[in-house]
Amino acid sequence: MKKFKLLIFALFALFACGSNDAQDSKTDNTAAKQANAGSYEINGDLTNIADQMIYLDEITAKGRVVVDSAKIDASGHFVINGNLNEADIFILKINNSNQDLLLISPDEKISITGDGTRLRDVKVSGSEGTSKLRELDEKLEVVQLKMDSLTAISNTLANDPNKAAKLKALNESAMKIINSHIDYLKSFINKNLSSLASIAALYQQVGRQPLLSMDNDLDIFQTVDSSLTANYPTNVHVKNLHSNITSTLSKKSKESFKNALVDVGSVAPEISYPSPDGKVISLSSLRGKYVLIDFWASWCSPCRRENPNLVSNYKRFHSKGFEIFQVSLDKTKDAWVKAIEKDNLLWPNHVSDLKYWDSEPARQYNVRSIPSNFLLDPDGKVIAKDLRGIALGKKLAEIFGS
Repeated sequence: MKKFKLLIFALFALFACGSNDAQDSKTDNTAAKQANAGSYEINGDLTNIADQMIYLDEITAKGRVVVDSAKIDASGHFVINGNLNEADIFILKINNSNQDLLLISPDEKISITGDGTRLRDVKVSGSEGTSKLRELDEKLEVVQLKMDSLTAISNTLANDPNKAAKLKALNESAMKIINSHIDYLKSFINKNLSSLASIAALYQQVGRQPLLSMDNDLDIFQTVDSSLTANYPTNVHVKNLHSNITSTLSKKSKESFKNALVDVGSVAPEISYPSPDGKVISLSSLRGKYVLIDFWASWCSPCRRENPNLVSNYKRFHSKGFEIFQVSLDKTKDAWVKAIEKDNLLWPNHVSDLKYWDSEPARQYNVRSIPSNFLLDPDGKVIAKDLRGIALGKKLAEIFGS
């Protein structure tokens, strides 16, 4: 997998969920560069690429915009220079299949040397921001290679008599790899709060699955937003990040009001939907027991990381009167069933209408992010919400004893 694509996808993902004022942000950003700007210079000496044009593109809300170009001479040398008021992210390219990212700051003199037919592998010096982007991308590529290796192994297990156990082990290994990289991203962000590279870290993905999200890591997004807004108030990427966070906070405020309808002390609304084998299971059939309603999906990494905790607590407290009623937001039965098997979800109470985010039970309970859960007492009243990790075991121990 090309390293360039791993990071550029993350940056365009920022605009995919950006606000309608993105174009205004671009206009403000361009104006800022024209006032009190500092100069930058890119000196290149490339092999195997003489007498071709090289371009510098800016990443904007509307796509790429060519801001400069130069002719690579017969010896492989070229010079591109310009002015910047703030650091910004650019694409240096020969063509769309031969390109690399640069994070350029005012007054930088950047040197680029190496094989011009592989810009993503050339040596770049004199640009601290670019070095940070490359560190991020190299770490992500290692993660992707490890995940691809696990997938390749799983594809060989079709007729293996120990398939279930081996798939469980592979899933545990995958979760360790992902969790380790998430820890790395958080550490990287905390060390680079004044760098635009922290935005790329926020939006890294593996298999199109975000590693950090505003639903689960809003504090990190807000920390980056606060720092970058102070340092780069007119930058289009920073403005879009701020707009996304503002929108998320507004939605959360509305959801908090809505969620009061299914809050601690209220009776949980009925849920009655098919299980994987087509049998309709009703939440009310579990009255008389303590029930955890858990909203999840096979495609949700945080949900899958939480499932072993659910299994552990189910084994510990089921005989004392604890049940789990899981509602999946999957789109296909196959993905849903495979996840149940891989994660060894022992309880029989699995239901779904297979409508993804249009899930009727999720709408009924005002669930806007997963994992999300509600703990009910034997009368069907909500006594706690969103118990995860050690919090779930602690609450159940209070109820049933250790």
